[in-house]
Amino acid sequence: MRVLCVSAQLPGHLDWGGYLATAAELRRRGHEVRWASGAAVAPQVAAAGLPFVPLRETGWRWPPPPPLPDDPAADPETRRAAMQQRALDQWLDPARVAPATAELLDLARTLRPHLILSEMFTAAAGIVAEI
Repeated sequence: MRVLCVSAQLPGHLDWGGYLATAAELRRRGHEVRWASGAAVAPQVAAAGLPFVPLRETGWRWPPPPPLPDDPAADPETRRAAMQQRALDQWLDPARVAPATAELLDLARTLRPHLILSEMFTAAAGIVAEI
């Protein structure tokens, strides 16, 4: 089976619940596995024994915006809304997701994976899987 794994280009996003270890185990069991992401995580993916495909755009805002200011006097609902907006800006901005989708679709057409595995924050992977 051909498997394409996709993640944001942050080291902490390589192991959501054993994601990288699962991909490595699939490869160990004889499946053809490739990992696609931004170049920043190439060393960690290679260390896990997986072929890496660099993406120019993953759809994830990089570098990320600065953290929200910590204002103890802020209204909790206002802070929650700001956190939600920041999260959406990180992974659902059409200006980033559209080129990421196009790039990933080209890769998928070349690799012809049977399965696309992705973390929840790479919206382009879900769109490509649906296509």
